[in-house]
Amino acid sequence: MVFGIFVPLWHGVISSVCIELCNIVY
Repeated sequence: MVFGIFVPLWHGVISSVCIELCNIVY
C-alpha cells in the first residue's frame, strides 16, 4: 500500500524541515 509508505516518508520530511528551522532560529 503506497499510503503506508508515504506517511512515514512525509513525516520524515516534516521533521527534517522543523529541525532545519530550529537550527536557523537558534
